[in-house]
Amino acid sequence: MLAAKDIQAMRLILWASEAMMLLWVGIAELPYHLFWLLAIWFCQGLLGALSLRFNAHWTMLLVDMVLLTLLFALSGGHTNPFVSLYLLPVVIVLLAKAEGAAVWISVLAVAGYSSLMLLPDDMGWHKPGHYWGMWANAMLTMAIMVIFALRTSKVMRRQQAAISNLRERQLRSEQVMAVASQAALSAHQLATPLSVARLTADELADEQPDPRLGSLRQALERCSALLQKIREAAEPQPAGAMAIEALLGALAERFRLLRPEAELVLPASIEGEVKGDATLVPAILNLLDNAAHQGSVIHLTLSSDAGHWLLRIDDGGPGLAPELAKALGQPLPSDRHPGPGLGLFLAHASFERLGGFLRIEGDGNQSWLEVGLVKS
Repeated sequence: MLAAKDIQAMRLILWASEAMMLLWVGIAELPYHLFWLLAIWFCQGLLGALSLRFNAHWTMLLVDMVLLTLLFALSGGHTNPFVSLYLLPVVIVLLAKAEGAAVWISVLAVAGYSSLMLLPDDMGWHKPGHYWGMWANAMLTMAIMVIFALRTSKVMRRQQAAISNLRERQLRSEQVMAVASQAALSAHQLATPLSVARLTADELADEQPDPRLGSLRQALERCSALLQKIREAAEPQPAGAMAIEALLGALAERFRLLRPEAELVLPASIEGEVKGDATLVPAILNLLDNAAHQGSVIHLTLSSDAGHWLLRIDDGGPGLAPELAKALGQPLPSDRHPGPGLGLFLAHASFERLGGFLRIEGDGNQSWLEVGLVKS
């Protein structure tokens, strides 16, 4: 189906074709009132410009048919060699797959042409200019056919790209759901063994104090907290506004626990909010964890564009492997790319669901990740 801008572009072709007809009337010095013809043509263009503001494309096509009939009636009627322009609005509505509008446009085209046949025979075109007019009409028809074919091909390619993009998103959503289901099941199955391990560690600590048991209990507490977060993430929560300062603070606190040996350099405090939910912080934290594999110091910088806050993650390393960079946001990588592949895929899915994006940028010497977060 044609978009509104495509319909308007084709209406401009019709208007330009009428201009060619009027130009030929003037060049051939045919005995018609060129002033009134130009006045009708100008009014049609003015109404077309107004239709852009009120989005009345189908109504304007009906008006085009009426004005087109009036132009033909004042310039030779059915003897006008450009009378085949009646077909142009019909083709537009057929390409747009607007069945209702196609019926009315076709009725007006038939009624208009039939009314021209009732007019007295006009000999104005039956001069040498008539045959040249037929030639000009043939050239114009071929040009319109080429333009229509190219325009239709472009629309079809755009629609195919949109369908392909939709299928990829659906595939990613299905794979994310599979991973989430497996994570929820694993969290449920790990709850009991983890409780047993915690009780055993507590009993051992009471019977025989050992500094190593303190580290073990701390690790078990962390595992319990992570399982609780998985349970909370499984419950649907609407996305809301999150202050940038709170987001950066949460990232710094959780990264410090996750990677105590690495340093996270935060950007200067910026007032603003982003659209986020319970998955936003873990998604960014996953990227920071991957970055910590490449460097011990990770720099975060923050900038903005028209609709997004841009969070840049720079670890100073060489960047992602080419095969992982190419697979960014695509279906799950294979077992040949363990580690960051799955994390990047899940993070990309989380950002995309929130209206953001994840992309790789670079300057030729190194590369970094850039996260787009929707402004709230």
